[in-house]
Amino acid sequence: IVRTKSHLHQFRNIMDADAPGGRKLNFLLQELNRELNTIGAKAEKADVAHGVVELKAEVEKIREQIQNVELSDYKCEKLCVEKLVRQQLI
Repeated sequence: IVRTKSHLHQFRNIMDADAPGGRKLNFLLQELNRELNTIGAKAEKADVAHGVVELKAEVEKIREQIQNVELSDYKCEKLCVEKLVRQQLI
């Protein structure tokens, strides 16, 4: 639980930073998923295990959103470069 809290704190810090952090966030989400797996494996109560499943689903949603943002940023950057190249050729 301590490591999970640490990952969440670091995630918030990266999100608040001005620098791009997509890869770091993706890595942290992998680590968070591992921690949730550990918590789920050690849980003795069904409600804790069910909560872990719900949290893992939310982590996966966040990961998909981050990957979409990274892809969108890459496409935008590529389009901007292509536009600049075309302008110089005209």
